[in-house]
Amino acid sequence: MEIHAQVTTEVKKIITFLILLFFLFDQFSAVEVAGMVTQTEMEERIRVSLEPESCDVVVLSEEDRKYGVVIVSRKFNDVPLVKRHRMVNDLFKDELLSGEIHALTITAKPLP
Repeated sequence: MEIHAQVTTEVKKIITFLILLFFLFDQFSAVEVAGMVTQTEMEERIRVSLEPESCDVVVLSEEDRKYGVVIVSRKFNDVPLVKRHRMVNDLFKDELLSGEIHALTITAKPLP
């Protein structure tokens, strides 16, 4: 009877561990899938806000969440480079703060 109680206790511990492991894995997977901003979403956000003549978004490293953008817009005319970069960074502020976007390489040119 004592051995049966010990086995039952060990089985309960293993089941509890497996449930906890499954829960943690499920949460991690949901963050990875739900937390990825897409190239299309980035392009759309840039188009709506900056009305560019041209806009290219490149995934430099999906694994490392690194992106590059090249934007040519009238909204950059007579705007200093630092402010142009700030305008683009502000579009992705939440993603940059959360780590969803780790790095964003920006080329922001005024329309000639």
